[in-house]
Amino acid sequence: MEVKKLTLRNVGRFSELEIPLAPLENLNTNVTVFVGNNGTGKTSILRSLATSLSWLVSRIQSDKSAGSSDSRT
Repeated sequence: MEVKKLTLRNVGRFSELEIPLAPLENLNTNVTVFVGNNGTGKTSILRSLATSLSWLVSRIQSDKSAGSSDSRT
């Protein structure tokens, strides 16, 4: 599986945000880096991605699982 973009709506400080993830057509890299001052939403982005992926992993392990509602678990 490859995650190509992340779309957030009403998460943390973001009403709507779409982030294309590497690799991109115009960049030859497999790395996406989030840089910003404290309080700009980097952790909100990463927690949202982790929560989404925890649901996927939980569903692979068990058809009846709903995934983690807390990305820190």
